[in-house]
Amino acid sequence: MVARVTPVKKGVATADRVTKFIGGYTRYLNERAADEREDDSDSDSTDTTASRFTAKLLKFLLRGFQAKDKFVRYRVVCITAEMISALGELDVVIYDNLQKALLDRIHDKEPMVRLQVVIALSKLAASEEDEPSEVAPGEPTLLQVLIDTLSHDPSPEVRRATLVNIPVNSNSLPAVLARARDTETTIRKLLYSSVLTQTASSAASPHTLTIAQRELIVRHGLGDREMTVRNAAADLLGTWIDVIAEGEKTEEDLASRLTDIDISKAEEKLPSTRKKSSKKQYKLSQPS
Repeated sequence: MVARVTPVKKGVATADRVTKFIGGYTRYLNERAADEREDDSDSDSTDTTASRFTAKLLKFLLRGFQAKDKFVRYRVVCITAEMISALGELDVVIYDNLQKALLDRIHDKEPMVRLQVVIALSKLAASEEDEPSEVAPGEPTLLQVLIDTLSHDPSPEVRRATLVNIPVNSNSLPAVLARARDTETTIRKLLYSSVLTQTASSAASPHTLTIAQRELIVRHGLGDREMTVRNAAADLLGTWIDVIAEGEKTEEDLASRLTDIDISKAEEKLPSTRKKSSKKQYKLSQPS
């Protein structure tokens, strides 16, 4: 079944449903195996039917990462991305091969392939936030690869997918905020309407953002040439006020806390959002 669906072009509904089914079935097997291990406390074995099935399927899919057919590469990466959130116990060698194969495909010449790679890498990066995997000296981490893709990928669709899926933390936040000056209107709007709104109580909270970062968000958002972006920025400010108002009992308390989003006394130098010229260019490697 998997071999038959891999050459199918993008957008075919039946192939998309098969991809979803494979991801769902893998999740079901690994969740069931995890429940059985909890019930059988005396068994420490990780060699289960679910782990063997997952390992064999991943090995088969990894063979297609180097295929010459762009639709084969797209489908195998897409299926892999569906499986990643439910891999369960996985052999270290297979995991390393998976990560290496995805990092190789991040420079695929086809945007549709790179988009699926971004989704897969974002899931891996999110799972490694607490315990990041070791990287060789001079090699970038998964998060650094995603930040570079968000900043330099020539495809708006890939940058949009990266913006939506990248884990937002202190390391990735500057690159995320820089999308306020993206050339694509939908990406600028998405930054305010989705990414910053969803993280308004955590990584992008008005309490944790610096004055310079708050000024960048407000000035670029409310001053954008597109009305849709300005409206999204105004809605974000409303969300900020709601976040600040939580726990405040009186209007006086709320008024005193609104200084958290005061940008009138910005003393920090704003980071430059202009594109700096560089001899280093973003190169897309040809699939072998």
